[in-house]
Amino acid sequence: MPRLSQETLDEILSRIDITEVISSYIPLKKIGRSFKAICPFHNEKTASFIVSQEKQIYHCFGCGAGGNAFNFLMQYERIGFQESVEILAKKAQVSLPQREEYKETSLVTKLYKVIESAVVHYHNLLLKSDNALRARDYLKKRNINQDTINKFKLGFAEDSWQGLIDFLRSKDIPISLIEKCGLIVPRQNGGYYDRFRNRIVCPIFDLKSRPVAFSARVLPTSNPVVAKDAILPKYINSPDTPIFSKGKLLYGLNLAKDNIREYGYLIIVEGNFDFISLYQAGLFNTVATLGTALTNDHARLIKRFTNNVKVLFDADKAGELAALRAFDIFIEEGINLEIVALDKGFDPDSYIHQYGIQKLKELLNRSNSFFDYKLKLLTARFDINSSNGKAEVVKEILLTIKKIDNEVLKTDYLKKVSELLRIDEQAVFDEFKKFKNTPSGDFNKGNSIFEFRNNVLSAEMTLLKLALKESDFLYRLKENINPYEFSDPRIADIISEIFNLLNNNQEISISRLISQFQDSEHINILSQASLSGELDFTSTGKDSSSLNRLLDDCIRRIKDQNLKLKRKNIQEQIMVAQRKNDQDRLKELLVEFKNCLK
Repeated sequence: MPRLSQETLDEILSRIDITEVISSYIPLKKIGRSFKAICPFHNEKTASFIVSQEKQIYHCFGCGAGGNAFNFLMQYERIGFQESVEILAKKAQVSLPQREEYKETSLVTKLYKVIESAVVHYHNLLLKSDNALRARDYLKKRNINQDTINKFKLGFAEDSWQGLIDFLRSKDIPISLIEKCGLIVPRQNGGYYDRFRNRIVCPIFDLKSRPVAFSARVLPTSNPVVAKDAILPKYINSPDTPIFSKGKLLYGLNLAKDNIREYGYLIIVEGNFDFISLYQAGLFNTVATLGTALTNDHARLIKRFTNNVKVLFDADKAGELAALRAFDIFIEEGINLEIVALDKGFDPDSYIHQYGIQKLKELLNRSNSFFDYKLKLLTARFDINSSNGKAEVVKEILLTIKKIDNEVLKTDYLKKVSELLRIDEQAVFDEFKKFKNTPSGDFNKGNSIFEFRNNVLSAEMTLLKLALKESDFLYRLKENINPYEFSDPRIADIISEIFNLLNNNQEISISRLISQFQDSEHINILSQASLSGELDFTSTGKDSSSLNRLLDDCIRRIKDQNLKLKRKNIQEQIMVAQRKNDQDRLKELLVEFKNCLK
């Protein structure tokens, strides 16, 4: 679809009522000028999901989800922005520009059909071929039943160099398309051979349950002379193609996505058969990685469906390291990560066979927070009775704490580190300052490291609420503060966009602002500021003069904090200049510091 203008998006939103859209999915209850509901995006008993008919936005004060009607459809239906626009445009009877037919789109359609043909071929071989007897016996030994084999379209690739090639060519499929699907490999001296041979084949499906690639497991051999499985990789996956990227897809997510809301979290395992065993045992909220480390793309994909993840990797060193690598990625995306510890030597599949699914469910209920798990691994790896060992643990754990947005959690974790390592709490706080990208507040002994910073963030949020309330506050705000003075980069971005709209004499509405930002963090802050601002200011009945005083106080607090940070920075530079005996630089800094004091 060609890029839509803001006017088109505004027209769609103006012709629909967000309360009608949302009430078609969940029941809404009228509360004053707004509506309330149990949030559909996280488990809660007390309704914290607010829908404003006046502003045509929603916000959950429990999980932070928010936005306009487009955002609700995207999050509830788990669809992209274009699809949500098409749905609401149809409802609003707004005509959209027609999609252009690109050659690439035609190619993609053909690739899907090639993969579908390969799925049918491999699946039929597993079910009917005499050559697949060992494969069927292997699945039987792993307790994979026939219903599961059919559901996941499991297949078998014969021990042949061109069995698949011959089958697809008999269907008049060009060799160039077969190669683009990653199903064959070119020979050095010309020609091609099948990528998958003598393996159990697991089709990989995208979110729309279309097969896009394969993951193939080598068959174990009983021949001690050949012992092929001792030298062949256990799994090989399709290479990246125009319809598949292993760094952006998770095995089984097409099925798990519809069950995550019921469970409240997602389970991640390492292998295809771990996933299949758990799914067959009734844990339908499970996915598996595809032979690659978890990536930011994986985390962002998961966040479309849940903020809660439990990692169930193999109980070996490789599993531990893989889990550790996942920590920071998931923290950066605001995902709550927990670790399930298996007994040494077990993977999820073997654990189920040994102890049963109920025991595994009990382990899932006793999962450890990512922080406790990482701290446990670090304290086992380093000697915490030595100063160097303590320093290594602190360095590693602070790199993780740094990425957490929640200031309360940061403070709690820092205290926990100091208690565990028997280090002075202030020393841990001081060390943490070195790891922070954004300036921190005062670090006077006996005060919380985040106390003043929390006050500043509160002031910044209050200013955003006032800016969204009415233009009188907005003009005063623009005259007295610049976006770069805000410590929260998301609020700074929003304020900057508001000022741009103001400079161009454009309408400043919450709906227009939400349309300017595609990421959930900015949108959630906007919806929160708009709706909580309405509750804070309207319900308390504050008059204009008191709101003006509030605006001035918030600006003063932000500027005071920036000035303190500037003085602190100059002091540090003065110390450096003194050590280097750089008299010219020292004079400049002293003048600058004197001006700051004024």
